[in-house]
Amino acid sequence: MPPPNVPSLLASWKQPSLSTKGKIIWMLSPLAFCWAIRKYRNNKIFEAKSSPVKVVINKIECSLL
Repeated sequence: MPPPNVPSLLASWKQPSLSTKGKIIWMLSPLAFCWAIRKYRNNKIFEAKSSPVKVVINKIECSLL
C-alpha cells in the first residue's frame, strides 16, 4: 500500500547500499519526482499546457543527472 501523503512517502524512502553518488541520487529522487509533478500540474492548471508522460519522466531523469 502506498504512503497516504508526501511526508509519509519521504519518511518511508529507504536507502539501499549504494556508492556515494548513488546515495545522493537516491535521496534526491523523491524531490525530483515531486518537483516535476508540481510543474506539470501548474502548467496544466495555470497555463493550459500539458506534456506527455514521457516528457515528465525525462525531466525527472535529467534533473537527477
